[in-house]
Amino acid sequence: MEGDGPNRFAFGARIEVQQGTLIQRQTVSPTRSYLSQVELTATFGLGKAGEVVDQVRVYWPDGRVTKLDKVSANQVLTLRPDSATSAN
Repeated sequence: MEGDGPNRFAFGARIEVQQGTLIQRQTVSPTRSYLSQVELTATFGLGKAGEVVDQVRVYWPDGRVTKLDKVSANQVLTLRPDSATSAN
């Protein structure tokens, strides 16, 4: 995830990965609790659900949304808000 402007790490972006009825969610955040730090790469596991996810959705802090359909597993995606569409 790469944000734009002063929020270049896209803090606050919400990511959803949907495979069938299973939906996994993560929020991009630099910490989880006091004196902690986390990796900024959001990682999702599919297990036996398959090699392709039905949809990846990113809800950017400014209200834009990125949607990707039929995304192959086992890859690293770098998403930017300039590919997003307005939520309105």
